[in-house]
Amino acid sequence: MLDAKTLEALRGYAQRIQHPVQIKLYNGAHPKRDDLIAFLKQVASVSDLISIDHSQTNVPVREGLTFELMSEGVPSGVFFSGIPGGHEFSSFVLALLQVGGNPIRLDAALQRQIQALNEPLSFESIVSLDCHICPDVVQLFNQMAVLNPLIRHEMIDGALHQELVSERNVQGVPSIFLEKKPFASGAVTISEILEKLTDIEKKVSDDVGIPQQDPELYDVA
Repeated sequence: MLDAKTLEALRGYAQRIQHPVQIKLYNGAHPKRDDLIAFLKQVASVSDLISIDHSQTNVPVREGLTFELMSEGVPSGVFFSGIPGGHEFSSFVLALLQVGGNPIRLDAALQRQIQALNEPLSFESIVSLDCHICPDVVQLFNQMAVLNPLIRHEMIDGALHQELVSERNVQGVPSIFLEKKPFASGAVTISEILEKLTDIEKKVSDDVGIPQQDPELYDVA
């Protein structure tokens, strides 16, 4: 599935991996599963620090095509449901490097804001592999998952999960869901994501009558 030129480039990128990364492929059946396994085997062939683990899970995952990236056996919160080719190949490679210890190139203040989020957040991004906007969005949410263990992000190839696309009434990509509810669509920046999360947190606090903290008590730099 990956040609010799792409594999050679991937071998060069893989030299940036600093510690072992496991690709945990969850059990299941799908017509494209064999293609996914072949793809992942090619990826793992470029570095001794990349391995594939076939695994069962009690966590709901997409049938047959879901895998998670693990950092030295520790979940990263980065999931892919599909074969991340096309424009999403770059998202997959970047996630592989970042889970493997390569630094995330994101403003330090924004990284602190992401790390300060203290509630579990489960995001899903439904994408198309030929979408030009989707990779930027997928990569932002993957970075958030790597930075904060309470955050989970799953890239879902809509072409291979048509039932989900219909169920969620997806009209365009990327379509981002938080806890299975619409969160954002189209291009979105990290600042906009954090602002939306702040608004949601405030609404929840207002709904249950929790008093807001004095902002002067916090370092918001």
